[in-house]
Amino acid sequence: MSSNSFGKKLVMTTFGESHGEMIGAILDGVPSGLKIDRELISYRLSLRKGGRNSFVTPRNEDDEIEIISGLKDEIATGAPLAFIIKNKNIKKRDYQDLVGKFRPGHAHYTYLKKYGLFEESGGGRASARETAMRVACGAVAEMILREVGIQSISFVSKIKDVVIDSCDDFFKTLFCEPTLITDKSLFIPDEEKNARAENILDGLIKQGDSLGGRITFCAQFLPVGLGDPVYEKISANLAKAMMSIPAVRGFELGNGEDLSEIHGSQFNDEMTLDGFSSNHSAGILGGITNGELLYGHVHFKPTSSIRKKQKTLNAEGKEVELEMKKGRHDPCVAIRGSVVVKAMLDLTLADALLINMSTRLDDLKKKYERII
Repeated sequence: MSSNSFGKKLVMTTFGESHGEMIGAILDGVPSGLKIDRELISYRLSLRKGGRNSFVTPRNEDDEIEIISGLKDEIATGAPLAFIIKNKNIKKRDYQDLVGKFRPGHAHYTYLKKYGLFEESGGGRASARETAMRVACGAVAEMILREVGIQSISFVSKIKDVVIDSCDDFFKTLFCEPTLITDKSLFIPDEEKNARAENILDGLIKQGDSLGGRITFCAQFLPVGLGDPVYEKISANLAKAMMSIPAVRGFELGNGEDLSEIHGSQFNDEMTLDGFSSNHSAGILGGITNGELLYGHVHFKPTSSIRKKQKTLNAEGKEVELEMKKGRHDPCVAIRGSVVVKAMLDLTLADALLINMSTRLDDLKKKYERII
């Protein structure tokens, strides 16, 4: 199984399965001299992990991360950073009734057809358990971005009819007070709307069903010039980053869906001596950052594993009924997915930042003038 790496200059490679001995990652390209903040890594992982409340999976892994290479006195040496997290809360027996049956909406069928094998317990490599490593690596990317003042956030902005409408001023408020997001059970930065969404999910949990959701992400203080034409546009790389997350089915840059219905005279961001008069382009022109706020949305499908009875086929091609009486699954995977969205945003931006360090000859001259 190939294609387990992401990035060009800052390259993340993940490994491990949901109910295997461990999951892990190698992050190559981390600049030497970067101080590694273990507390930040642990904090980001704590936001993603299950067992936090009744609205996420009850699988409560400690997610105690070990960094086994690439550090000297907590400073990155420039060698690859290697992370592992040992899986402890494993319950393979919960999946015994599902052996030989294809779970609707799940990767079981395509994995089996492509590779000839599939790990039913927890979904194996297809499981969202893998995203813990993305979050750990994303925290390191966040450290790189902090060195130049770049900040990012993500939050749940839609669950069914509960919607958060965002604008530049709202984003700036959240950057100043990120606890408006992280203190909420569903990461919806509005007390009343978070409570409404809780009620919706409570009803679904009782019914044994699930819901999708929308995540909004934003980054500020970006320099002009991140991203390269034609096939390494920052917008294209963000789309790939987000669409690689399990259960993601849609990506928008800015308010992409609405833009298909307006005129050019409404969309274009006019330029003045004081800067851009609007930000309909969401901080990107021609696939290159323009210094404005970068923002967009990521759409998650409903969690595939539900307790309601469903029709499916077994490995012998016979019609059977499937009922998941056991197993530990999120009623709305978008909640924990919002933490992964921020991680992939940070990895994409940090990768582009490191690539951009060598795009101008005068930058190279400044870097090496003491040697020459």
